Amino acid sequence: MQTKKVHFVAWSLQDGTIWLTLPTKKPGRNTIEAARIDEDGVHTFYVERITEKHDHPDWVKATRNAAICGSLNTKRALRAQIEPKLAALERRLELMQAQLDRIE
Repeated sequence: MQTKKVHFVAWSLQDGTIWLTLPTKKPGRNTIEAARIDEDGVHTFYVERITEKHDHPDWVKATRNAAICGSLNTKRALRAQIEPKLAALERRLELMQAQLDRIE
């Protein structure tokens, strides 16, 4: 089955945490947005500061907070899984470099 690419407008925080996306039509070929479509299909990207005051409805506040929590939890889980492996790889590379230095 062939899939069709979906295009989005996205709102994010300064750290890149996307907290809201809305699917849209693909921008017209001769528009600025068409030139800026990224690999995920986002063509318009709004960045806001977390300290800005907003008069959002409750559903937007809940969506925003859930997205921030999900992003933080994902970062922590990845950090816990990946950082020890990267440290072990770094130690192995240092040992290999030491061996190479002895060979030269």
